[in-house]
Amino acid sequence: MPPRKKIKITPKPNPNPTYSGPQPRLYEWNGADFKDGKLKPKDEETHTQYKHKGREVPKSRIQKRAPFSGPQLFADLNTSYVPAATATTAPNPPARPAKQAWPAGARPITDIAKVPPGWNYDEPDLDPEDWAAQITRCNERIVEAIMPDIFRWKLKELTRSQESRKEMVKEAGAQGITDINVLKRLCTLKRTLKNLQGDKDEYKLISTVKAIITAYENKTLDWYDGLVTYWSHGTQLSQPRTFIAEEHQEIGNHYKGYEGFWVEGVFGHGPTNTLFCNHFETQQSSNRNSFCHYMDLHLRVPNVQIAGHPITFIDDTGSDMMVIYDADKRLLERLGGRRLLCLGMAQAAQADGHWADFLVVSVEVTIYCKSPARNNQGHLIRDPNGGYQYVTERMTSWDTIQCSVRPGGAGVDDVPRLLGPWLRHKLYTASAPDGQNLMHVMDNYSGFGNHVPNVDTSLAIQQGLIVNMNQVPDPFIPPPPYR
Repeated sequence: MPPRKKIKITPKPNPNPTYSGPQPRLYEWNGADFKDGKLKPKDEETHTQYKHKGREVPKSRIQKRAPFSGPQLFADLNTSYVPAATATTAPNPPARPAKQAWPAGARPITDIAKVPPGWNYDEPDLDPEDWAAQITRCNERIVEAIMPDIFRWKLKELTRSQESRKEMVKEAGAQGITDINVLKRLCTLKRTLKNLQGDKDEYKLISTVKAIITAYENKTLDWYDGLVTYWSHGTQLSQPRTFIAEEHQEIGNHYKGYEGFWVEGVFGHGPTNTLFCNHFETQQSSNRNSFCHYMDLHLRVPNVQIAGHPITFIDDTGSDMMVIYDADKRLLERLGGRRLLCLGMAQAAQADGHWADFLVVSVEVTIYCKSPARNNQGHLIRDPNGGYQYVTERMTSWDTIQCSVRPGGAGVDDVPRLLGPWLRHKLYTASAPDGQNLMHVMDNYSGFGNHVPNVDTSLAIQQGLIVNMNQVPDPFIPPPPYR
């Protein structure tokens, strides 16, 4: 873990006196200042509706249905949600535009400045997944002789993709299956099974993976975007249904879901992404990338009412889910007094082109921030030294998310833990080309006008060199004194 540095905390007045609404809690990362405005009341932690620029986000985008619990949940496991889901989430594809045509003229054209007005590289009339049609169009474009070298390169890429698709169908080995999503899923599951058979099956997942593969091959299981099925030790527990974290916790607790347990469909049909480049392995331990942002989030076992454990992550927008180490998982389980429930194994495509299988568990996550202490009148409280008093508060509610687990533990020179998409799903984030390399994280839309600087981009400095960050480590958030 990189060394830590004390951070300066200063209250910031509202620079916009015409705005009287709630001020954002603002967290700026770069080993620099951490600033915080007026806090929202705690009873606003749990939101059922969110607002953005005065517009209400539809509830259907937050949760499709209310969760079941108790006997009602287990009775409902035999209910298939496929008819209702396909009727609402799989409309007919929109009509495609007509094929583009370009006026005749002198050919070939190899200067982009001389192409006909409106010319582009796109083929909006073709299905992007129809490799044969795309290849045919590439050949037509080469004969058309407008920027032909571009389409010669594209033809090579498409031909390679077509060959990869043929290899995938061969690898899936499924007779009579034409659904590309099922074929992709079968390939992924068979690779996962091979890896599990070659390694120690610590979480007893082999029988479950085999049963899922057999169900796809026998066409007793199909692929539906947005629906999952629950499995335990080779037995299917449910029909396809929408995934809700509360239901997963209850089903997992009932079936001892810390081993042999699998939620099929929750990761998508193909490999997920953990695309952070593993360049830290080749750097000295005292070096950190000055353009990366490290931050502490608090994790805990779901439904265990403790403050959580702070873990340092790197903000990585190329990762589909949070990544921790097995040592972190075991510590969370020890602190929470129970084991984390499995979701299955996810196959991850990494930045170097390799694939790896990682266990995926569900954890609860939040972020704490320091806030100026206020009295009953809302005024800031001074400390005896003339500064301000601060309290540690949660910036968000506790959220249950997917988290993949790398083997081993994290050392200074190891690949950092990846934050994944949670932060941007939960809070506003922003940056500005002001040379400070700050990451602004806010729980209120007004923070953009109040805290993110307005910079003339024509005067923005160029990206500098990676420097030794030994003296500028990630900020430290003290562990909270309460739940």
